[in-house]
Amino acid sequence: MVDLVHGQDSSFHEVHSRVPRLPLGAGLWSVAHLLSDMHQGMLPVLLLYHREALGLSLSQVGLAAGLYNLIISLAQPLFGSLVDRFGERRIAIGGAVWVALLGGALGFAQSFWMLVLLAALAALGPAAFHPAGAVGVGRLVTCKKGLSMSVFFVGGTLGHALGPFCAATVFDITGLHGTAWIALAILAAALGLLAKMPFVHLSATSTSHLAQRERYAPLASPRGVLLGGAAALLVVTGVRTWLHLSLATYVPQQLSALGLAPGRASHGLSLMQAAVALGVLVGGPLTDRFGPRSPTTCTLVALAPVLILFASATTSYTGLLLGLAGLLVGVPLSMTFVVGQSFLPQGRGLASGLVFATSSVAGVAGVALTGFLADGYGLAAALSVLGVLSLIAAVAGLALPIESPGGPAEPAAADWRGR
Repeated sequence: MVDLVHGQDSSFHEVHSRVPRLPLGAGLWSVAHLLSDMHQGMLPVLLLYHREALGLSLSQVGLAAGLYNLIISLAQPLFGSLVDRFGERRIAIGGAVWVALLGGALGFAQSFWMLVLLAALAALGPAAFHPAGAVGVGRLVTCKKGLSMSVFFVGGTLGHALGPFCAATVFDITGLHGTAWIALAILAAALGLLAKMPFVHLSATSTSHLAQRERYAPLASPRGVLLGGAAALLVVTGVRTWLHLSLATYVPQQLSALGLAPGRASHGLSLMQAAVALGVLVGGPLTDRFGPRSPTTCTLVALAPVLILFASATTSYTGLLLGLAGLLVGVPLSMTFVVGQSFLPQGRGLASGLVFATSSVAGVAGVALTGFLADGYGLAAALSVLGVLSLIAAVAGLALPIESPGGPAEPAAADWRGR
């Protein structure tokens, strides 16, 4: 018998006992995410080598990189819908194979237009994997969805960090054709992980009960409240990514303007990115414990003065401020996907794809606008504007749900063969 008040059915505890625990399932998804995003992290280094080999201009390099990121952004909602229809296992495996094959082919481009075509096609791999991974890790756990999503995204953050190092090391030894060796290694590792990955399926009885729970769940909140929460989520998601990518792009420039050598300026960026990873890991448990609204609004409010102080700081305090900025920027990331999936419980792939797309488009547009402001008014002024944006996002965050979405655990069973 289904208890619609508490959202559970009589078989809940029996079925829940078969759900895999967080460290195994989410950890495997996190490593797969690391391997996928390593290819994204390699692209700037690959374009650096191709610029010399093919005689590319900076505008051509920017076009190839921009098209790659644009296709990733726009294709993710489409792949999210495919995840909802066919399951995350098929899309994740297809995305992993595509990432390896097309990523390996990028090193063999013989002309600029061939490079652009291969980059556009290669972008479909991570575009497929990201919503599949977000849905897969979201299904594996129940009461700790924030923590599981944090573990998943830390893998992606580390992948972006390791990608340039891996590419530069291999290319120095083998040249650009080393992309084939990288692709083979990553493909073998990714398929090995996905073969062991726990994929959750719902039994017929559990699906019926879950459908009843989801049918009644929206009645708890007025339509306007749900729409307001969704709009707030998109604002917070877009601004958070805008802030992160703008800092990642312009922190080295600001540190160089303060008189630091390029090496030390790069170390400052590494410090900030490491702090972002820590913030991502911390943010999920905070969402589980206190709900989405409080951690998000508090961190965004705290971030505003940190950014404004960094814009006018001397070298004495920049390390501390960068560490704080990275930590605070990372905290809301996991929340955006947990809440996004809760708004579309029967379309989690589409929800994840929309959140990915919103963050990517806002990030790309935001970096360009920050650069425009820096050209017109100075980099310090542009970084100060980021602090104001953080406050705007904090106000929007007041419309987020107070409690952790999703409620009690879903009546799901782990299928180690996939679905």
